[in-house]
Amino acid sequence: MSWMLVSGKVYFCTKCQGHIQVEYEGGALETQVGDSVIDEQSVLLDEFAQPNVNPETDGYYLYEKIICEDCFVKLGIDETDAKRLMVLVDEVDATINHVVAQVCAVFQNPTPHDLKEFIGESAFKELSGQTMLPARKKRKINEAFQDWHCSDNFLSRRIEAELEKLPKPLPQANLKKFAMKLRKQYLTVFVKKNICEAENINPFIQSEHTVRVPLPNTPMVTVIIEGEIELNAFKHNNYFKESVLEILQTELSNLVSSFKQIALSHFVGATP
Repeated sequence: MSWMLVSGKVYFCTKCQGHIQVEYEGGALETQVGDSVIDEQSVLLDEFAQPNVNPETDGYYLYEKIICEDCFVKLGIDETDAKRLMVLVDEVDATINHVVAQVCAVFQNPTPHDLKEFIGESAFKELSGQTMLPARKKRKINEAFQDWHCSDNFLSRRIEAELEKLPKPLPQANLKKFAMKLRKQYLTVFVKKNICEAENINPFIQSEHTVRVPLPNTPMVTVIIEGEIELNAFKHNNYFKESVLEILQTELSNLVSSFKQIALSHFVGATP
């Protein structure tokens, strides 16, 4: 994961060229932003000047292109389709996040049945016996967790198991139906954002190192973020599972490491 020394954020209106500068609590702090944010801000560095003369030591300001509220009102855009799509996407995202949380919980708090499923019934029986020495057990567990097929297969089965628990049809069904009805590849959407609210800088994960909070004196200003959503992805039946898998893959190594420690504790005992 990529880190960046971040002091605040600058919102730039693409219509009137106005800008609003927001300061974050704590000033310049190392923030886990992710590779995609680094790539995006690197491009914007060529377009916008940094408020700090020496951002490498005094902190960078993230830039975000927006439409200010006044300009948005003047444009008089019909948001009917965009609003409907965003409602459906939010419903799907909420379900996706639920599935992700449930799968993560299995990796972080596995039952003996989960351990058996991961390493295989034969290995589980052998490790559960009294004749194998602790050192041999550790080697065997290490071997099992070095096999990426075990991780991928277990992850896929856990996702399928969680999907089976969900009410049918999945929220994706309505999203797919609406995306097909629009008969286009992209749809322009507009998302309102209050600049004084806390923001998760990393688009893929959230932790104490990814969230930054504007100073209390930040004005209550709403900006509009314009974007395009590709509709073709929603039209595929495997969109839901692929979205869950994409999120989990970013944290899979950490999840497997946690799983492995629990396996060692279960079969060998407390390890230093």
